Parts: sequence; structure tokens; C-alpha cells
Amino acid sequence: MKKLLLFTILGWIIFACSSPSHDLLIANVNVIDVVTGEVLPNRTVAIDGDEITAIYTKAIKPKEGTEVVDGTGKYLIPGLWDMHVHNNWNYEDTNDLLLANGVTGAREMWGNMAVKRKMVEERAAGKPIIDVYSAGVLTDGAPRIWPGSAEVITPEEAEALVRCQVKEGADFIKTYSLLDSACFFTIGKIATELGVPFAGHVPIKVPIADALDKGMLTSEHLYGLESAALSKELNEKLDQLYHERKWMEIDKFVADNLNDSLLDVSIEKLNKTRHWFSPTMVTLRGYKYMYDSTYSR
Repeated sequence: MKKLLLFTILGWIIFACSSPSHDLLIANVNVIDVVTGEVLPNRTVAIDGDEITAIYTKAIKPKEGTEVVDGTGKYLIPGLWDMHVHNNWNYEDTNDLLLANGVTGAREMWGNMAVKRKMVEERAAGKPIIDVYSAGVLTDGAPRIWPGSAEVITPEEAEALVRCQVKEGADFIKTYSLLDSACFFTIGKIATELGVPFAGHVPIKVPIADALDKGMLTSEHLYGLESAALSKELNEKLDQLYHERKWMEIDKFVADNLNDSLLDVSIEKLNKTRHWFSPTMVTLRGYKYMYDSTYSR
């Protein structure tokens, strides 16, 4: 699979005076410089193997054996990444859909290492399989929310699970909502010691500021921010709603009690960290429709 990655575009522009040999030319295409946002019109992009090797400002005459794609009227961008997928359960069905929409890589949020290895092998054999950066098994507290996820109750269990996942090849550790603070902090400590990130849901029992302070790299769905906008007493009520699994009541409870002043202070602090949010807005939009009586009819 020829992977189109544009790194430092301006540094690769070559003023063509000859007709060098290349495996593939994408001719007369508009290149998007993702650093500056500038559109670079009518470029010819040369690819050799799986790398971009040149970007020409003038048309060049292809040599015999060079494949040429006419990019007239089209635009070329880097391959996109989807930063929150559950793709490995049925990647045979979803892989081509991702590629068709320009997604050449994805962050798998509940991985199976056997499936990951299979995908890597297929890609190495020349199949058009996306790059995958994969978590291990979803790691939750007790009682776990999803069947099939891992459930840890003690810090010792949490440490053992992290070590097992890293040994099996997980790129990062996925934390989930019902982990208690002791298990969550143990996961962060051991993952950091082993040189892998930990990311996922900020647990209900853990203030988001504490999660970030321990080095949590990313968090999903904006979870954790709701606790930063509620008083201690209201957070205890929110915790109770989660443990009673009253999913339909949680969003309304947060919306009715959210304190904008508290949230502003929290966001100002979070903005100074190296943490990244993966908001998954499409998913959250779908959740909101569950409360829409017009949609549900």
C-alpha cells in the first residue's frame, strides 16, 4: 500500500529540469500544506516505494514503467487518523470504509493483540490495511461495565494486568470508568515505568486534575470534565448514578448542575498541561439523540 505522507512540503519542492525515474507520479494535483494551510496548485508528487520522494512545481515527463495518476482538479492531503475506533472486532468489514474516507491509520481503543498481529502481517504482505496504534484489553473496576473487559479490584491485579498487556504488545493501556483510584494510579505508575502511555476514561473516583498530574496522556469523550464543574457533594451524587447505572439520568444531572465558574477555573489549569482530549463528537451526538422524542419515534 502506497502511503501518502506529507511531512515538510516546502522543503521537498524541486524545480524540475529533467525527467527523473519514479515508481508513481500524481500529476497536476493541488497539494495542501498542513503546516501553513496553503494550497500549492498544480504540483506533481513523486512516490517511490511507500515514501513521497519529491514534489515538482512543473510537469515532468514520466519514464517508461512509471505509473501516472491524473490529479487535475483534485486535492492531496496526508492520510488521516481516526483517534478513537473499535475496529479490530470486524476490521475485514471496516478497513476499506476507512481507507475510502482517507483514513490510513487509527487508534484502537480496545485491542486484541492476535488481531493486531494479523493486521500487521497482512499489511507487510502488501494488503491495503490501515496502520493501527492499539490499546490492550479495556481495563475497568468492579463491577465492570462491559462483558469481555478486564476487571481489576486490587493494585496488585492492576499491575499484573499492565505487565501482561505490555508483554503481549499493547501500544498503550486503556483505563475505564469504574476503576478505583488506587488501581488507576497503579496502572499509571507501572505503564510509565514500562515506557507505554495510559489513556482512556478518567474514572469516576479520580478528579481529572489528579489523572493528568499522574501523566494520563489522553482522555475520551470529555469524560472527567463534568466532575470538574460540580461541587464535592454533587460529584458524590454523580458517582452514585454511575454505580447504579442510571445512564439516562447522568447527562441531565450534569447539565442541570454544571457550574460554569468551576469549569472555567479547571479548564484554565488543564490548558497548561500536555494532555489531549479525544472528544468523539459523533458518538456524543448520537447519545443526545437518545433523549430526543422526535428522533426516537
